[in-house]
Amino acid sequence: LIADIDGFERVGQFKYIPLPGGEAAIREPWRTAISYIADAAGEKAFAYLEQLGFVQRYGKEHVQQIVTIARSKELSPLSSGAGRLFDAVSAMLGICDVNSFEGEAAMALESYAQDGIDDEYQVELKRENGYTIVDFSRTVLDIFGDLANKIDRGVIAARFHNTIASVIKTMVCDVSKRQGIADVALSGGTFQNQYLLNRTSQLLKA
Repeated sequence: LIADIDGFERVGQFKYIPLPGGEAAIREPWRTAISYIADAAGEKAFAYLEQLGFVQRYGKEHVQQIVTIARSKELSPLSSGAGRLFDAVSAMLGICDVNSFEGEAAMALESYAQDGIDDEYQVELKRENGYTIVDFSRTVLDIFGDLANKIDRGVIAARFHNTIASVIKTMVCDVSKRQGIADVALSGGTFQNQYLLNRTSQLLKA
């Protein structure tokens, strides 16, 4: 957002992703993970979900049902919230697939992130008329690739956090260059995440 005391203008967002079953997806992040994988992998989604162990854990019919629900506008409201992305990655890594309280999956994912990792994943930024859509499809597929290659989950968690911090830096620098604004406010529940807050602050200061 670009904001002052008179109002604000939205200049970018994470790509909208369906939440299969709405509130149910917030309680059960594995549903959101299925939605992200279905969006990123298309027709290959079920094979990806099988390799991740989702089919074994939740049953073939149940997984197919969630994929179908994710593709239904009536049954799956759209979300661009960062929290749902953190939820999905936590479930993909097998760290937390059910939230017993708000933010549990994201907090668990943060706790896994290893220090001393500087790598990050690919992200696609789609810019049009000064507005940017951040698409994490490549990130999801890269994470899947790391899991398939037996990369440590702590390394994957760190790379994911680094990716988010890098996206924020890129977006802020882009807006700053176009608008001449140098003051940045980092807010919302996502920045309760100390790893993300520290890394984002370091990148912006640099």
